[in-house]
Amino acid sequence: MIDPKWRKLPIALLIFGTVLGLVGAFVDTKQLAYSYLLAFMFFLSICLGGLFLTLIHHLFDANWTVPVRRVTEHMAFLLPVMGAFEVSDGKINAWRDYFDMNQFTSQME
Repeated sequence: MIDPKWRKLPIALLIFGTVLGLVGAFVDTKQLAYSYLLAFMFFLSICLGGLFLTLIHHLFDANWTVPVRRVTEHMAFLLPVMGAFEVSDGKINAWRDYFDMNQFTSQME
C-alpha cells in the first residue's frame, strides 16, 4: 500500500509542470517549442525502442524472454498516444484527445 503522504505527489508534479510550461510559453515561446520537441523525441525513442525489442522477442519466440517482453510491451504501449500530436514550425497544428486510426493509416500509405 502506498503511504498517504505520497498519493498527492503526481498531482502536485503535474500542476508544477503545467505552471512552468505556461511561464515558459509567455517568456520564450520558441524555446518552449524546442524543449517540447526534445521531450517528445525522447519519449518517442523510448516507445520505439520498446516496440523494437518486443518485435525481436516475438521473432525468436523464446520462453525465457516473457518477463522482459512484458516490460517492453508496456514501453511500446504509449506509441499510439505519441501520434496524437502534429507539430510543425514550432506550433502544434493538431491536438486530438483521441487516437484517430483512419488518419494514421492514411498517412502510412
